[in-house]
Amino acid sequence: MFTKNRDYDKANQIAEKLKNTHKDQPAGWVLAGDIFVVKQNYSNAEKSYQTALSKNGNNQVVFKLVKVYTEQKQPQKAEQVLTDWLAKNQTDLAAHIVLGQFYQTSKDSEKSIEIYKAALKLAPDNLVILNNLAWELAEKEDADAVKYAAKAYDLAPDNASIADTYGWALVKNNEFSRGLLLLQEAVLKAPHITQIRYHLAYAMVKNGQTKEAKIELEQLLGKVKDEGELKEINALLTKL
Repeated sequence: MFTKNRDYDKANQIAEKLKNTHKDQPAGWVLAGDIFVVKQNYSNAEKSYQTALSKNGNNQVVFKLVKVYTEQKQPQKAEQVLTDWLAKNQTDLAAHIVLGQFYQTSKDSEKSIEIYKAALKLAPDNLVILNNLAWELAEKEDADAVKYAAKAYDLAPDNASIADTYGWALVKNNEFSRGLLLLQEAVLKAPHITQIRYHLAYAMVKNGQTKEAKIELEQLLGKVKDEGELKEINALLTKL
């Protein structure tokens, strides 16, 4: 609360008091780290969170360290703190998900798939895990993507992102007609999400609807700002 209000003096006083009165507990060091993060002093934030972790800090401290390492462009340290934590806390579902997402962001699909499959054993009906695993497998055109995506869709049929993943998994596995229907459904639910609309245009191309795909893609050009998305759109347009 004090860090949000930028009352650093008060926050520091509380942090120091907690360090002195609860020397074997992480709370004071966590607060100190939070203050440093707000000030963008990531080096000292790292030291504070590391101390907190050594004093029986929980997975939230680990996740704070991951964010600090990410800000410092130190992905190896982010990966290490997560894998070290999971080696000692093998049933920590949240940590599995964070590590899986870390590997996704790092474009390491093999490791992300491995982590998500391990996490799925802990929580077979977890939507985040099912959806992310299906997505990673779809990108590799693995038929298992459809299985996981279908299960997620059965659990949450009204979720646009899940419908998108299911449709994309079908398209990537050459089930173009079914995939197109799911992607049309996803766009109706979330017309503002440009990535879903790109997937729809891609499915249209695969279904031979090049005229409709071109219209969709040209409309997207005026909405998309992300360079990666723009590159995908232009690459598909050049093929039409």
